[in-house]
Amino acid sequence: MEILVFYELTSNEWQSINQSINQSINSSLTFAVVTSTIGRPELERAILSVQNQTYPCQHYVFVDGKQFWDKVKPLEEKYPDVIFTYLPMNTGANGFYNSYINAIAPFLVKEDIVCYLDDDNWYDTNHITSALYFFEKYSLDYAYSLRKLYDHSGEFICNDDINALGFWRAEVPLAHIEYSTFTYVFNNDDYFLIDVNCLMLKRSLAMALAHIWIERGHGNDRCITQALFDANDRLTGCNTAQHSVNYVYDLLATRRLPPDALTEYHAVHNELVRKIQEYTLQHNTPHWLTPTLFHNNELMPLVQHMA
Repeated sequence: MEILVFYELTSNEWQSINQSINQSINSSLTFAVVTSTIGRPELERAILSVQNQTYPCQHYVFVDGKQFWDKVKPLEEKYPDVIFTYLPMNTGANGFYNSYINAIAPFLVKEDIVCYLDDDNWYDTNHITSALYFFEKYSLDYAYSLRKLYDHSGEFICNDDINALGFWRAEVPLAHIEYSTFTYVFNNDDYFLIDVNCLMLKRSLAMALAHIWIERGHGNDRCITQALFDANDRLTGCNTAQHSVNYVYDLLATRRLPPDALTEYHAVHNELVRKIQEYTLQHNTPHWLTPTLFHNNELMPLVQHMA
């Protein structure tokens, strides 16, 4: 999956795209946002980000286990428009995280499009609206956005030009990236990834993919991404090219660094991630920054086709 010529959008073309997107706000399409939680403090931030969408959507929060009910109950009283479901057992135990909830959710919601949001991440206000236009114009089966990366304290690190790029993956030579006295060994990932927080699926497609979620816990969105791409002759997908998901990024969690590096790692984490992003952009043409349709195993930049 490769576009041979990169079409870089001008500011006027982005303005035209945003005008087209804004004109779709009177659509009849309905959106659901699914969040599984164990009552982490960041949940309220996630709820507010859904409530503040410029296009209305219904938020479903699944509390994953009776032991976490008390942490979430005050939010149910505070946000009556959110639909809370309290599960008696922890379905995410044994490393399965949100897999079972994501699998069953499309059978419980009634909206046309199903989106997902982890309880420690949050949306920009235009997240739903930025995909709405493309769903309507191109009769999409799925769409995805891009991510902005933040640390656990809420400090912005950089845009994700590293690994959750959907139709593309960063192709870089093996490198030892150094910052301070810390060295990070950077090699290619061998998979494509649409992050679950960025993913939007037609409900019928989400139902058909339910069994894929439970193949694994950590990395379940890799399995979903592969399933979508395996069916590219039957599905139409789109990259909105909008960095509308705010993602709490921990290099340790995704790269499993050795324990003896922890102290220095925490001190240099953000600058190290920025160095990795800079290195990635030096060795790749950022096709993911252009809205792109994937249909019949062919990638098509959409700027020339915007109405």
